[in-house]
Amino acid sequence: MDSCRVVGVAAFAAKIPAIPGDIKHRELFVFQFNYCYIGELIIRSKKRKIREATIDIQQLRYFVEVIEAGSLRKAADRLHIAQTAVGRQVKLLEDEFGKPLLERHPRGMSPTPAGQRLQLYATELLQSVEEIHHRMIGDQETVKGRAMLGVPTTLALILYGAMAERLVNEHPEIDLGVVQGNAYSIWAGLDANDINLAILVDPERKDNYSYETLLKEQMYFLSRADRTDVPQGPVNLAEIVQLPLIVYRRPTGPRNVFDRAMSRLNATPNIAYEVEYALVAKELISRGLAHGVLSQSDLITIKPDDTYNVVEIKNFTFNRTLVRPKKSPNQPVVDIVARIASEEFLKFHNQSPAANILHA
Repeated sequence: MDSCRVVGVAAFAAKIPAIPGDIKHRELFVFQFNYCYIGELIIRSKKRKIREATIDIQQLRYFVEVIEAGSLRKAADRLHIAQTAVGRQVKLLEDEFGKPLLERHPRGMSPTPAGQRLQLYATELLQSVEEIHHRMIGDQETVKGRAMLGVPTTLALILYGAMAERLVNEHPEIDLGVVQGNAYSIWAGLDANDINLAILVDPERKDNYSYETLLKEQMYFLSRADRTDVPQGPVNLAEIVQLPLIVYRRPTGPRNVFDRAMSRLNATPNIAYEVEYALVAKELISRGLAHGVLSQSDLITIKPDDTYNVVEIKNFTFNRTLVRPKKSPNQPVVDIVARIASEEFLKFHNQSPAANILHA
């Protein structure tokens, strides 16, 4: 055996403990006669043990679209492709991970816990891909321009300051404006191109817009702490409809969600006050005049304390969704503002003292 083969055998011998016993001697014998062949054999053996991922961007895009649309059919309509094609790509993802990612129910499809995790990762990846695309097309020039964000007043209080500060530090050439309003006025602004992106509650779906679910937000029943005649723990909506309630005026997103829930219950609620701002609801509750049906974002804004009793309303949630046109004249600016809006919204929910109170 020449020196080259001695080195080869020594190198291979170090790998033998990882190879099944019934092929050690046979492969060593082959190696002594054909060093290149056995090196290839080792590589092939490794490929059999370590399966390469076969995910592509399109599969992830289809998967996220199905979740946002709520069904394969609606996703296919929005993507302008056959439903079978969408279903096939989702099935390939499930085969890749070896677990179900979507579950069917009478109203459509929703993600399993594994699907929710994948949705989070996929959304981040797709946003990164879009940002890479626009940065490369822009030849790495400084992104300049103005973006108008449409939000309800509660979210303006949460987001505007934090977003403005980040843009000053990270993208000083981008100006941010905020338009406060209800769902109808914000949609009118989007359709007229006066608003570039918006955060809405369970928005209607339009083909020329893209949708990113930011958070499934819980609804809560808020009462004065000394009121012992009201539920003190998680409640069903049916248990509180006859109590004097404070709700938002129409046509706000949370009010639309509330009205739809009442319709499903075939119930007529006892609405004592209709308000436009969570702070007004807080004042009425503190005086013991009525009880609030408020969202998690509302509670973050008014900072619940020992003055209030806050309980979850079971099975009563909605989605806060980032909406923007699929094509925009200032797309790179909109993409950056959308990413920052998403990050700051989730950061505020996760880090705020109110979030700790609600999830203690």
